[in-house]
Amino acid sequence: MDRFTSSWQVRSRSAAWPGLRVEHVEAVGLEPHEFEFRGNCYYVAFGYDGMRADGETSIDGGVRSRRCDFARSVVFVPRGLKISGWSVPRKPSRWLNLYIDPTARFIDPGFGLHMLHLEPQLHVDAEAAWRSGEKIAALLARQSAHSAMEAETLCSLLLLELASGRMIAARSPLRGGLGARRAAIAEAYIRDHLNEDISLGRLAAVVGLAPNHFLRAFRDSFGMPPHAYVLNRRLEKAKALLADRAMPITAIALATGFGGSSHFATAFKKSVGVTPSRYRAALL
Repeated sequence: MDRFTSSWQVRSRSAAWPGLRVEHVEAVGLEPHEFEFRGNCYYVAFGYDGMRADGETSIDGGVRSRRCDFARSVVFVPRGLKISGWSVPRKPSRWLNLYIDPTARFIDPGFGLHMLHLEPQLHVDAEAAWRSGEKIAALLARQSAHSAMEAETLCSLLLLELASGRMIAARSPLRGGLGARRAAIAEAYIRDHLNEDISLGRLAAVVGLAPNHFLRAFRDSFGMPPHAYVLNRRLEKAKALLADRAMPITAIALATGFGGSSHFATAFKKSVGVTPSRYRAALL
């Protein structure tokens, strides 16, 4: 997948899921530098902090910004367009770069530029999009092998937020949630595949809906997005399995889709308030 390039010295870490890559970048020095990006994916950048004394950023020579304070700003570049510029830093910058493949399995084919009139945005204040960026950054920090659905959900929501209500409906809006039949199908699929990395695209296909429609309908039906519901079901199954003292905690972690005991212990303690081993001991 395409990458943002720059002449500045940075430290970075990244994670990737099918159709999506996340990259945290931190400047090392304050040297003047140039930068650019053009690719066949959606590029979104979240500025955590940083300030330049001088410089300019533009998208294909059209949209321009000379904003100097990047803190809590959002950049969006539609596929195929080029962002470039130069900067004389006043203080170091930290960014979260997000690269979303428009053909990714979690994006409805109709959920493209012909439906969403997504305009280039440079260093704008977009609080809802920023909150999604913070959640994606937390996902990167966890580096979980079983977090595809959460990443997909957050990116789908982010694209909706960036659209700012300018979506063109290609079909009648879905009302009333999933409906009893589709909700039952979704519940059954999740129950039977808890030990797998369930993707948003696959779950939407199982119930016969486009991913972005499924996301909204699922939330209407269950009161939470799919990744949160899956996490809750995994934790409930884990509690039941912990009652069997013959089953190792690592085996329980794998059986409930956490990928490993460390991720399982972190998620369990965050939700329940104690570690799996302490929970098991309290059952006696």
